[in-house]
Amino acid sequence: MTTFAKTYGQMQQMLVDRQVDMGLVLSARAYQALKAGAPFQPVWDRTIVNWDDLVVPKDAPNKEKAMRFIAFASQAEPSARLAELASVQPINEGIEPRYDRIQQTVNPFTPARRHSIVRADAAWWGRNFDQVTKRYTAWLAG
Repeated sequence: MTTFAKTYGQMQQMLVDRQVDMGLVLSARAYQALKAGAPFQPVWDRTIVNWDDLVVPKDAPNKEKAMRFIAFASQAEPSARLAELASVQPINEGIEPRYDRIQQTVNPFTPARRHSIVRADAAWWGRNFDQVTKRYTAWLAG
């Protein structure tokens, strides 16, 4: 039986509660699930990597402050610290956060796991997001 989580939190809880035998899960959520005692090990066949961006909207009232924050957050030390606190990857792959043992378990960027990384194509998703969403929704509805 296939089960789809409606939220990232539900995805994490299904792992903790042993409601699923396998899951496609974000590394930060996998980390939290493992911390809560979920009994699973990651499989490193393929790891889809996406990213988030910090942006300043046009005509933002505090543009200069926002730009200074982005410059600060992009530096190695703050980026590493955020990665450690949120259990995510830093802004630059050359930055090496001091992850704990469990975080290392779900880190796809270790030398032994880099082979599994597949980078999402943001341009393709930008062009096709609406169409894929419609098709996926229709498929879910049966």
